[in-house]
Amino acid sequence: MVRAVAGAVPVLVDGGIRRGTDVLRHWRSLHGLSWPVFFGLAARGEAGARHVIEMLNGELEVAMALCGCPSVG
Repeated sequence: MVRAVAGAVPVLVDGGIRRGTDVLRHWRSLHGLSWPVFFGLAARGEAGARHVIEMLNGELEVAMALCGCPSVG
């Protein structure tokens, strides 16, 4: 999709994010992580939402390390 529009319009991703590798893959166009956080919230309240965010953060750190990216910048 990104190649098809060739920069003419922004491509936003707001779904399908399940793992830290998904966050890394869609970094430039990621505009929402709502569903996984909502599922965590529904399952265990604030602690569940916090757990989902911490899990995604940990997976993102591992994915970045495996790609040789020392930081988000």
